[in-house]
Amino acid sequence: MYHEESGVVMETKRVAYLDHLRAVATFAVIMIHVSAQNWYTQDVSTAAWKAFNFYDSISRWSVPVFVMISGALMLGKDISPKKLYTRKIPHFLIVFLFWSLVYALHMGGSIETVLINTLRGKSHLWFLYLIVGLYICIPLLKRIVEDQRITVYFLIVSAVFSFAVPFVLRVLTDFGGETTKTWAKALTDVYSDMHITVTGGYSACYVAGHYLSTVKIGKPVRMTIYAVGLLGMAATVFLSLHVSLARGMPAGDYYEDLNLNVVAPAVAAFVWFRYDAPSAGRINVIAGKLSACSFGIYLVHILVLEILQKQLGLDTLSFDPMLTVPVISVAVFVISCVISAVIRKIPVLKDHII
Repeated sequence: MYHEESGVVMETKRVAYLDHLRAVATFAVIMIHVSAQNWYTQDVSTAAWKAFNFYDSISRWSVPVFVMISGALMLGKDISPKKLYTRKIPHFLIVFLFWSLVYALHMGGSIETVLINTLRGKSHLWFLYLIVGLYICIPLLKRIVEDQRITVYFLIVSAVFSFAVPFVLRVLTDFGGETTKTWAKALTDVYSDMHITVTGGYSACYVAGHYLSTVKIGKPVRMTIYAVGLLGMAATVFLSLHVSLARGMPAGDYYEDLNLNVVAPAVAAFVWFRYDAPSAGRINVIAGKLSACSFGIYLVHILVLEILQKQLGLDTLSFDPMLTVPVISVAVFVISCVISAVIRKIPVLKDHII
């Protein structure tokens, strides 16, 4: 038996590690947006920008993880195309239009401006379009996960051609000598001409979520996954800093969701929460409540962040950024959680806007 929960299908008996993972990932997404608040305005050589880069970099795993969670929940279920197009996809479109209108009204302007901004959507709402796109692909992706050999092949090809090769070529282009850069750019053009896109992008994360939630992973392999994940996170911090200093301006090239240095920590986080994260009765209850509110938190948190900045004058430059980013992130998380919980108490709203 299943029911709708936070925009995705959830089992009536909750999956504890997914609750924990979703709650922490929700906070990490908020930290990304808090870190970005003054990221563009600061000189990259300042301590403030380096703090923003640090917090932003260590939180980037959260977006791929949300895709993986959805894949873990959706690809193992029997969902017909009819249900996808009559219930699931329309739900996300309604949610998008409602919250996009809320943000457009908050931004203000003429009626035409409000309508245009509603169609464009607030920046973070792009994720709803992504989920719709993945839902459209579910009937195809389910065929892949039905055969574990095909699943493994799909993930290997994805790991090599969608994540590893682009990452290596980017690093060589950014950090190699002139000869290396020339060869790297030439190989990038060759790789681009191959157009290996069927195994790429977020669909690989979607399939990976299902795979990692169903296979057994021994401790030695898990330790390797964790080590690679930590290396990826550290790489995001230092590569972003180095490139930005070299260019003399903020550069987010290594922040992108589908970079190897971002996907590796996402895989590590997923595996860690499944096998090795602390778990107990009371913790599970709290995580379950936070998880249930996570979709609403995601939808409303940018509004809360902007109000704190514009109305109360609280932003990441109010005091030491090493402190403001986590402090503001906690405040935004708590306030957004309360708002989400209230909305979930209102029957008409909880069924249509979160």
